Amino acid sequence: MAEPLLTVRLLRLELTRALGRVGVPDPAGEARQMLCHTLGLNETQLFAAPEQPVEAKTAAGLRQMVEEHARHVPLGYLLGTVWFSGLAFMVGPGVLVPRPDSEVLVETACCIVHEHLKNGRHTQGGPVHLLDTCTG
Repeated sequence: MAEPLLTVRLLRLELTRALGRVGVPDPAGEARQMLCHTLGLNETQLFAAPEQPVEAKTAAGLRQMVEEHARHVPLGYLLGTVWFSGLAFMVGPGVLVPRPDSEVLVETACCIVHEHLKNGRHTQGGPVHLLDTCTG
């Protein structure tokens, strides 16, 4: 008997369940990220073609990724990139993965600097001094 065709939709559901079983806080979101990265799709393309077939070798690689993630390998390390403040950064072992609260801190600092410049509380053309203490 032939093995059933594996589709994007079925694999997305399988990965979501597997990630949920190992305690990932956002299993559906991380399954989408893994699929988009591996298949070279954006989220719109992922959902627009749910019946697109997935090669067995590709599915096996994604399942391996779930196993590594279950062993607490950060998703950013598995994908090789993370997004921070609208920019993609390459990451891997030995590189700290930026956290969402760090992104909020950077956005807040940018707003404060912008307000100082706009309200004339900073010498025009002079340097802006920021101090990064213990943020990684």
